[in-house]
This record gives sequence, C-alpha cells and structure tokens, in this order.
Amino acid sequence: MSTNSKVDNYGHIDEVALSQVPSLEECYVTLKPQEFKIIIAPAVAPKESKGGILLADSTKESMGDRYQIGRLVAKAPLAFESICIEGQEPKIGDIVRFARYAGGEHIDIDGRTYRIMLDKDIIGVYDMEKIAAFNKRDGGLH
Repeated sequence: MSTNSKVDNYGHIDEVALSQVPSLEECYVTLKPQEFKIIIAPAVAPKESKGGILLADSTKESMGDRYQIGRLVAKAPLAFESICIEGQEPKIGDIVRFARYAGGEHIDIDGRTYRIMLDKDIIGVYDMEKIAAFNKRDGGLH
C-alpha cells in the first residue's frame, strides 16, 4: 500500500480520509429522495498536495477510488427495504463506501456537493468503533 492511500485493501480508513467526510451537522439537505434513492455527502479530494502544489484534474480523477466514501445524509422510505436484512440497513449519519460510478446526479447546496444514488450502490458501512480501535492499537495506516 502506498503511503498516501486513504483506504487499504481490507476497508480500513485512516483519520485523514475520515476528516474529509463532512459531519452530519455540516450537511443541511432539504431535498427528500424518492423511491430507492439516497443522498451522500462524499469525502472531498484535496485540491493540492501536502507540499502545496495544486493537483491537476487528471490527478484527482486517478485518486477517485480513494474517495468513494461519504456520509449518508438522507434516504427515501423505500431505500434498503428490499436489499438489507431488517436492522442492518445503513442509517442516516453512517459513513459508507459506494460504487465508483454511482450517483450520476450531483446537487450543490450551500457550496457542498451531494451525490444522489440508488440504495444498491452502497457497498458497505464502516464500523467506526473498529476503525477507532484499529487506529488506536496500530497508530493508524501509514
């Protein structure tokens, strides 16, 4: 794994990637998704390197798989109903991983971009307690 990876092959997230996922309090969405749709506040890829060099759009695109995480901020009443076992569906506020090309619809509200996608585009929900324990035990990902 390279030193600048945000998510390793086992689904662990480091604290840098987590810091780029907006908190639920930062997300104010008045749009109510319909049918099986959900709204995600995705992590924001950096605009510049650690050294202060501006990153080209092609560089940001190649980093895309590292930023396929976001916070679930809204879901339709039918979302996850037919694809999840009761009690195991993602909840508002959960940090989730989604498919690379999920969410073809983007909306901007108060300077923040949100992605609208289908519930089936969620790959999984991160267990924040396990991530915290992993980072505490091993000092996080390097």
